[in-house]
Amino acid sequence: MKCGACQTSWRPDEVDSKATEINEIPIKTNDFSASTNPKELSPSKKRPFLRLVALGATAAAMTGLTVVVLNDRAESIFNRAISWIDAFIPGKGLQGISFTNIKTSIDADRGETSLIIEGEIRSDSEISKNLPEIQFTMKDEAENTIFQWMIPAPVPTITKGEAVSFKARLASPPRDAKNITITFSGA
Repeated sequence: MKCGACQTSWRPDEVDSKATEINEIPIKTNDFSASTNPKELSPSKKRPFLRLVALGATAAAMTGLTVVVLNDRAESIFNRAISWIDAFIPGKGLQGISFTNIKTSIDADRGETSLIIEGEIRSDSEISKNLPEIQFTMKDEAENTIFQWMIPAPVPTITKGEAVSFKARLASPPRDAKNITITFSGA
């Protein structure tokens, strides 16, 4: 027969002092197995692999949670900054806002000629935007500004997908005007 622990060979009919003294054989343990006597092992030698796995899982969860929280926070801060820019500098920060369906016509009512400009303001922006006044600029052939006027925005704010109609009327427009530019005040 052969001992599994110390690899000593003997025959069962021989009486050997080693075979009778089994309690004297030292028990070999490694760091990953449980000890027969838990008081002998220090806390750092108890299942270090499981501690590393738990530490890694905790770090991954904390990182994922931090990214999610910071992503929402960063978007909130960005939207707040755009609102502040709109409040202090009218017309700036209006990305996603455009003029559409612009139509002009001349109305001659009671001998007075008026220029009528109609259209829509459309929003494709992800957040609500404050609308500043609408500014109209008339220019001649040489691109010199002849006349300029403003009207209040039809609504104070506009949200994603919303379209708001506006209408402006100018009595006695200049005859030498060849081009009209429509912008937001301050843009």
